Amino acid sequence: MPWAKCMVPGKLFDLDELSNLSGGRCIRPDSQETTLNAKFDKTIAIVDDDASARESTGNFVRSLGYGAALFASAEEFLASGGMHTSACVISDVRMPGISGVELQQRLIDGLAEIPVIFVTAFAEEHIRRRVLAAGAVGYLTKPVAPQRLVNCLEAAMRT
Repeated sequence: MPWAKCMVPGKLFDLDELSNLSGGRCIRPDSQETTLNAKFDKTIAIVDDDASARESTGNFVRSLGYGAALFASAEEFLASGGMHTSACVISDVRMPGISGVELQQRLIDGLAEIPVIFVTAFAEEHIRRRVLAAGAVGYLTKPVAPQRLVNCLEAAMRT
């Protein structure tokens, strides 16, 4: 069956599937390029210990045309090498183990220039000031207003 290698990590698409995709650039076996929506080659990492929040954020990000990689913890994200493949990180602030704030610091210390958007159910002004001063693109309170997340993602993609 014909296939196309698309700029989605680890994914090969049947040529018939290409018409259903909304993103990226795909190279067919005959070296002809098929252009789709340019967002698709950008993967957003979603790091949240709350499975329902993680899944719904992932679905929303995909609906915008981005790829989504979901992680239940900062440790899982760091172990995956996601810091080298993600265009942006959306992270909860409070998680067991490594917090979102500590994850941001580890990315900075590892010289990973990945924009970070924080989401939290516990808005704390001192944490908001700290993460924004360290370069976070946004600090949003759950439940997140969809347009606010869209605005943050657009800002992150410009960095």
